[in-house]
Amino acid sequence: MFCKANIRYSRLLAGLLLAGVFAGLNAAEEISSVVFQQKSDYKFDEDILRANVQCRKGGVYSERAVNDDIKRLHAMGVFADVVSETRNTADGKKQIIFSLVPKPIVKEIKFEGNKKYSEKKLKEEIKLSVNVPLNDSMLRSSIDSLRKFYRSKGLNDAVIEPVFEKIDNSHIRVLFKIKENLRLRVGNVLFRKSDGKNAEVYKQSKLRDTVSNQKSILSHPWFSWIFDYGLLNREELERDKIRLRELYWKKGYLDFRVLEVQLTEDPKNPEVMHVVFVVDEGKPYTVEKVSFSGPVRFSEAELLKLIPLKAGQVFSSDNERVSQDLVDHKYSRLGYADFRINAKHYPNYKTHKVNIDFNVREGQLYRINDIFISGNRYTKDHVIRRELPIVPGDPVDKNMVKISRDRLMGMGYFNSVEAVAIRSENGPADSKDIDIRVNEKRFLDARVGATWSDTDSLAGMIELSHNNMDILDPKNYFSGGGQRMRLLAVAGLERYNLELDFTEPWLFGIPLRWDVSGYIRNVWYDDWEERRIGVSTSLTHRIFD
Repeated sequence: MFCKANIRYSRLLAGLLLAGVFAGLNAAEEISSVVFQQKSDYKFDEDILRANVQCRKGGVYSERAVNDDIKRLHAMGVFADVVSETRNTADGKKQIIFSLVPKPIVKEIKFEGNKKYSEKKLKEEIKLSVNVPLNDSMLRSSIDSLRKFYRSKGLNDAVIEPVFEKIDNSHIRVLFKIKENLRLRVGNVLFRKSDGKNAEVYKQSKLRDTVSNQKSILSHPWFSWIFDYGLLNREELERDKIRLRELYWKKGYLDFRVLEVQLTEDPKNPEVMHVVFVVDEGKPYTVEKVSFSGPVRFSEAELLKLIPLKAGQVFSSDNERVSQDLVDHKYSRLGYADFRINAKHYPNYKTHKVNIDFNVREGQLYRINDIFISGNRYTKDHVIRRELPIVPGDPVDKNMVKISRDRLMGMGYFNSVEAVAIRSENGPADSKDIDIRVNEKRFLDARVGATWSDTDSLAGMIELSHNNMDILDPKNYFSGGGQRMRLLAVAGLERYNLELDFTEPWLFGIPLRWDVSGYIRNVWYDDWEERRIGVSTSLTHRIFD
């Protein structure tokens, strides 16, 4: 009984479902027609429009399909607005009307900012057309084509920006604004006075050698993608003004100034820029008086005897700098680590005479409390210290600290060396520590090669070298003692050579260099064999630092 009831229920449910399906099919509305209303003087071919929509005459109407068709028409990129309207017809069908507002018609295409390539050449690269509505996809494709064109010419930084200029309500002008960002090369570099005549104090060649912006054969397009020589650098133009001023100050022209820098494009090549420095040279100044202010340790008379800058001379910035260096050295060797000296100029613009006052700040006397070394992973501490001309207790001499740095760099063990005097945390108030930081080079090197010649036939070569060796320290991988060793082996079909070189720069802990070399050379001839064995040694003592 229960099973029969279930069967009846299932049949009833299936019948209801089938009835609903047939009712839905009968209720579905048929499309009577699809109409395109184009609100513009320019009319698109309706076959093209129908190819971009799904709704068809005789098809089943679907609001979702209409919305999808609106999106497809928008995606064509030629319509500013797309609106649909649905009307019921007398026969119970649906009429779909698409109202289309095309984008403005492109009346003209122009280019702005293009110097290297003509408008005709650039138009060949774009797909955008005139007398048709603006097409977004064609516009994007045209921009991409222009960028690819400039990249193919090596101008990777070219910028393309489209601008639309309204002509009337339905027409526009498309303007491509281009920043080619050309690699400008320096052409002629001239130095002239405001009256147009050439500068007189120095020759043009001397002035050209002074500035950074110079003409160079390596700036030719054949080489410019490899080298940066001869390219116009606008930042360096400002520094060039300073370089020229420093050059003129060497001859006492304290009033010298660069009035302007004129950049002129070459009429035949927009990538070449001619540079003209317009200068006011002025007149040379004579030193009227030299004085010192602030010294305590030495009298003004003592310092005046020391320096080459004297009253009555034509002023020279070189003499001024040498004078400062001599005074600085006199104080620094005594331990005035914070010593400073600055020159102040008091020019008389009417008489073209100048008073020079050296302002001295002596600071405090310091002695070296300790010397700290860091960064030497393999190089032993004593190998570094034995090269230093300073020890704890010495005056803090800036010049000797610099010499220490130069000596360590001269050893050939380090990529870089920093040596500075710092405040001592544990020492007396009148002491400083010397902080030395090194960056070690790679000290092991191996080379393998092969050669062939008429005399030696085919030969192979292997060379091993250790530039910072310690032959008595296997725990540190035989490294860090400052010794040098080189092993060269050459073996061929007709000969072999074996060479061994060893250098101990500090024999017995003193600056006595010991070099020893040994070799074995063997040659096979048709009728005999020749072997040579030799050893050479030498001792060298450094006399001058």
